[in-house]
Amino acid sequence: MNAGFSTITGLAALAFGGPIDGFLGTGLPWLVRLTGIGLLGFAAALVFIARMTDGAKLRAEALAISVADLGWVAGTAVLISLGVFTSGGAWLMAAIAVDVMILAVLQLRARQALEG
Repeated sequence: MNAGFSTITGLAALAFGGPIDGFLGTGLPWLVRLTGIGLLGFAAALVFIARMTDGAKLRAEALAISVADLGWVAGTAVLISLGVFTSGGAWLMAAIAVDVMILAVLQLRARQALEG
């Protein structure tokens, strides 16, 4: 799910960086596109990690992914609190952060199941 969400949002940011930035209100469409490239790389890494057969390494990587997702959520909260986005942009970014938080929680629960 995380790889799919990251791929979709990454492609959207890359293809529509200008209009998305216009909605977000940052004035940095190149940064929106760069974030899209980063999300596509993250999605590729997730697919690679999901195919791991070494249980210990998979658990470690799963924890790293969840920490990265929680970092995204925290970073989004900081940017919203600093007023970086328009009000509509803040709502959109908050909705994305909630989705990412849900993915992080689901991943942490799945990781626990790997340990059991």
